[in-house]
Amino acid sequence: MFVRKRRAFWQPSGALLAIVSIAIGVVSGYFPNLIPLQGGALPWVSGAFVVLSVIALWGARGGSRTNGPITPDQRAAKRETLAGLVARQWREELAIRRLDKPHPMPVGWRLTADERVMDHRENVSRDLLGPVWEGSADHVKGLAAQFLDLPRRRLVICGDSGMGKTTLAVQLILELIDSRAADDPVPVLLPVAGWDTERFERFQDWVADRLSDDYRSVLTRREAADLVADGDILPVLDGMDEVSPSVLEAMLLALNKFMTAVDGLIVTSRSGEYAEAVLASEALTAAAVVEPDPLPPGAAAEYLARSISPADVPRWSRVLAHLRLAKPDTRSPLTTIAATPFGLWLLRRAHSGKDADIDAVLKHRTVEELRTHLFDALPAALIADRRPTRGPMMPFRPRHRWDPVRLTEMLGRLASIMEDAAARDGTRGRDLAWWQLARHTIPSWTVGEVAALAVSLIGEGVSRLVAVMEGASGEAAENLRIVGASMVALAAVTMAAARRWPENAPGFAALAVRGRLGNLGAEVARGFVSFPSVLVSTWLVLISGLGVGQRTDPGTGLIVALLSGTMFWLVASLVFWAETPNPATRASTPLTSLRDDRRLNVLRVFMTGMLPGLVLGLVVARITDPSWGLTLGMLAAVGGSCFLGNHHAWFAYQVAAIGLGLVRRELPWRLMPFLDDCHRLGLLRAVGPVYQFRHADLHDHFAGRAGSGTAT
Repeated sequence: MFVRKRRAFWQPSGALLAIVSIAIGVVSGYFPNLIPLQGGALPWVSGAFVVLSVIALWGARGGSRTNGPITPDQRAAKRETLAGLVARQWREELAIRRLDKPHPMPVGWRLTADERVMDHRENVSRDLLGPVWEGSADHVKGLAAQFLDLPRRRLVICGDSGMGKTTLAVQLILELIDSRAADDPVPVLLPVAGWDTERFERFQDWVADRLSDDYRSVLTRREAADLVADGDILPVLDGMDEVSPSVLEAMLLALNKFMTAVDGLIVTSRSGEYAEAVLASEALTAAAVVEPDPLPPGAAAEYLARSISPADVPRWSRVLAHLRLAKPDTRSPLTTIAATPFGLWLLRRAHSGKDADIDAVLKHRTVEELRTHLFDALPAALIADRRPTRGPMMPFRPRHRWDPVRLTEMLGRLASIMEDAAARDGTRGRDLAWWQLARHTIPSWTVGEVAALAVSLIGEGVSRLVAVMEGASGEAAENLRIVGASMVALAAVTMAAARRWPENAPGFAALAVRGRLGNLGAEVARGFVSFPSVLVSTWLVLISGLGVGQRTDPGTGLIVALLSGTMFWLVASLVFWAETPNPATRASTPLTSLRDDRRLNVLRVFMTGMLPGLVLGLVVARITDPSWGLTLGMLAAVGGSCFLGNHHAWFAYQVAAIGLGLVRRELPWRLMPFLDDCHRLGLLRAVGPVYQFRHADLHDHFAGRAGSGTAT
């Protein structure tokens, strides 16, 4: 992750610094009197830009070190070290979640009865007559042995939410590591939402990239690629249902296209989403598909009895008796909740305190009442269970500690925002999309007002700087009037343009040149005729041309006008060429989509500031005076940042998040880290770039709490 972030910053930085150095050289060659520092200092300035660009481009290589092929002894040592790290990671996680104390839940798993979602049985099993998968999670050794007996060692773990899919995957990881022979592959869990099928068409390349990032203390990129290519890694792809349907279909096609005979695989997904994707694309080749059975009341009672302290057995006696005496087809509130691993876990954790009224679960007459009772206790239970950490290998641990009451209030506010958005749009959606936060929580003109205020503050700063640089001369007063009028006009137009930013979808800076050079010509033409670039470039042409012409002569003013218009047109073309909507094949998460759009906006500011802003400012400063050059440079940079591009979602989101956090105090102003922690706690799930509550009932519960004005 660190390497990708560093490349994403240094590559455009180095390219733009190189362009600036070339522009300075060209302008100084053709117009030797335009740029200040023309004496002995100019070569030093130009050379400094060249050196910075070389350093930046060299920095883009950071982390991509490649060594020669590793030897068999080195490969064996890497496998053993990696296996130890993975085992330690997931043993700690199981202990934190208390899923193996004193033993795993007795969830039964069997081969799916839906033959449409699985490959031909003869491709899946060596035994065509008997079952290829059957067993219980509390006897994971038997399940692991059945997995190893599959011809291609490929398994899809399906089931509804809360049925223990990820838990079974982690159990299999630990058992496979404990029982592995020296040359067996090392199972590694990878959240599938990080796989961009457009960037990494071969899933092996993505696995190697993730391994070198997540376990960079052990593996280089080349070593990870060698282990994956030789079948030394068993990828465990968790959360296939947390991406959009089109991305899931693309993943299935990519897996089938590039999996080889040595590639084993374990996948987890909710049954419905996986079935829809398979029917729309194709089933995973040679992969067994398994689903869980509901927990019988007696098995749930025995698990609870063995999980609680012997001293607490009397307090649990009535609950245990109710479950033990219930028939398998009994549908009381308690037996219905206890039929799923998630519900059973809720029962256990919500009443773990010494003062808890355990018999209260028997007083609820409906499943909804009992579920509400347990959901009320869920935030505090999860926060108490999971100590915060910033370790990169702990995807289910929060980064911060939250107050349970405050967290419940904020989740209720989020649920009500989602409800209001669905009602306004006439849908029944339950998605929380960060880029729609401004549209659903603040008036449309607020974003425009904040943008206009920012432009006005910049103008005020430039005006004060001009006043300091030029003193109290008549020319300084004229410059101040021009700066003030220009910034007022720019602020007014910015306010009108920024009102549409809450409607913008998140964008992505596609900086790869290969295969996209043909698009560059079309974007140059588009940048020439697009309304924003025509508006701002015309404005710059008039301001720079007239201003320089009045101070020197019309010919010089015309040259500067053409130079400013051409530079801005080229930058506008590069902006339109670089920015794209997030591709449908890019398995982005909410955090990555936010970072992509933020990076795109920063890149836009950088491009307009470095080329039109810096170069135009230097040219005009040399011809007239430094203050006038500073003024035009700032106008070019601000105008380009505000008007170029179709993706300004990040700015609108920031306005809404700060308003909800610092002004209304309804949510944290750093909203995305809060949502990420809720996801890590298990309260939210990510479906592509949007968040949803883990259960629809959980969404309704928090929405109801917000509507009633109560918090627990």
